Amino acid sequence: MRARLIAAFAAVYIIWGSTYLAIRFAVETLPPLLMAGARFFIAGIILLVWSRFSAPNRRPTRVDWNTGLVTGLLLLLRV
Repeated sequence: MRARLIAAFAAVYIIWGSTYLAIRFAVETLPPLLMAGARFFIAGIILLVWSRFSAPNRRPTRVDWNTGLVTGLLLLLRV
């Protein structure tokens, strides 16, 4: 149990730290809004692939897409 906890914290530190490092370098070459859009797009693709492997017989429904669209717009608009 303790090893799993340490591994989880290590994953958070590495993933979170690499995200900030990538943002630092990306802002130097890309406009900020384009970079943010690319980040959300890539994250969405990763989540879609993950969901396809975790539940291969379930496809996103229209309700799922609408929920994702509303959530994405609210994240973008920061409401």
